[in-house]
Amino acid sequence: MWILGILIVSAVALVGFAALRPRARVMSHAEFLASLEAWVADTLTAGEWDYLECCRLSDRRLEAARKRCASISLDPALTLNPQESWRLNPAGKLEVKELILELRGQDSAAA
Repeated sequence: MWILGILIVSAVALVGFAALRPRARVMSHAEFLASLEAWVADTLTAGEWDYLECCRLSDRRLEAARKRCASISLDPALTLNPQESWRLNPAGKLEVKELILELRGQDSAAA
């Protein structure tokens, strides 16, 4: 009988945990590209970068690109200072520009 109780408590905890999990952020293709362009132009703030880096996106393609950006920001060869991952060096800017071009190509191919 106690096993049934443990199973019920576990199921309730699992459902509760799933309900508390943050939902994916809805962001348009244009908004995402604008954020990347601001990142390359050094006009993206630390707070804006943190929000972009940490919020899962509902669009699968943009989510994959967001994860790629997070990887770029963690690569010391692509940033000016590992403690300021939102500040790209020239190599990092080139990586992000290539990503922007890829995303624009996907957008026009989808249309």
